[in-house]
Amino acid sequence: MALDLRAAVHGAVSIRVNEPGLALPPLEEQIGRFLTKIVGVSLTPE
Repeated sequence: MALDLRAAVHGAVSIRVNEPGLALPPLEEQIGRFLTKIVGVSLTPE
């Protein structure tokens, strides 16, 4: 699970560095989705 999260976050950051013109969601929002879907935790209380 840790390697999956690491790969997802690395990819999200890498695409921002290498393709700065792409219309992407905010990084914090995207990482929140990674945590929810890969790890099963939420940054916001439900």
